[in-house]
This record gives sequence, structure tokens and C-alpha cells, in this order.
Amino acid sequence: MGAKERSKKLAVVLIAATIAVIGLVGISAAGAQDGGGACHGTYFVDVESAQSKALWSFNKDGTFQGTDSAESAVPFSHQQGAWQHTIARKVKATWLDFNFGTTNMARVDAEIEFDDRCLTFAGEFSLRTYDYGLNEDPLDPTDGMPGFSGSFTGERLNP
Repeated sequence: MGAKERSKKLAVVLIAATIAVIGLVGISAAGAQDGGGACHGTYFVDVESAQSKALWSFNKDGTFQGTDSAESAVPFSHQQGAWQHTIARKVKATWLDFNFGTTNMARVDAEIEFDDRCLTFAGEFSLRTYDYGLNEDPLDPTDGMPGFSGSFTGERLNP
């Protein structure tokens, strides 16, 4: 095989390898971001103001699941809720949990901004408590009693 043929063969191999890498990157990004720019997946979260760690999952169907290292100390339940893409890489989310040993539950409203690759995010939240024994409605963001607010950062879990 001459030098010219080897050069052609090397060029074909390099082009094929480049296409394969681009394809893998595209598949990875598609798994993390929908067409509207909203990121979904599971993230390891530092809830700075509460001094706790959490796992938050933003599901593709707009549902939210969360668990927090402070659950047993407070004590409160696993969190469930919903999130919605607002603009660019920003979402708003609301989730609820039950406080054990009382008729209280909490509502958290958060605004979150993801980086352009859906690898990290940062945001702020506010928490309100509701006494369902007194018929306070956690679906009403103006009902209940204001709790505290704070900030958080998260990093995507990858296989």
C-alpha cells in the first residue's frame, strides 16, 4: 500500500472517529436536556442555608422527587412535586413534604438556573408550612405560615 492510499485510509478512519464522537456527545446531551432547554436528571445538591445535602430528580414528565439528609433530624418525608421550564435554562419548581409527629406539611417554591450543559445548577427557595389539621391549603402559595428561604447548588449525577 502506497503513501497516498495510507493517507486516504487514515483520513477515512479519522472522519469516522470524529462522527462517532460527535454522535456520542449528541446522545449524552439529548438525554439531559429537552428541546426547550430544560434539564432533567438526578442531581447531588448542597442546600447551603439548611446545611444539608440532597438528591433531587427532575423527571422528563415535569415531576420532581427529592430526599434530604435532614429528613430524620427534623423529621420530614421524602419530597414530591412538579417543575416547569420558564426561559432559557431556568425552571420553577414546587414540592411538598409531610412533617412527622404533627399535622404540618411544608411547601417549597424554588427558582433554578442550569448551566448550558445541564451539569450544574444554582438557585433559591422559600419554604412555607401548612397545618392541614386547620385546613390550611399547601396548594395555595399565600396560605400557611412563611418559614425560611435560602440558596442551593447542584451537580448532575452521571453513570
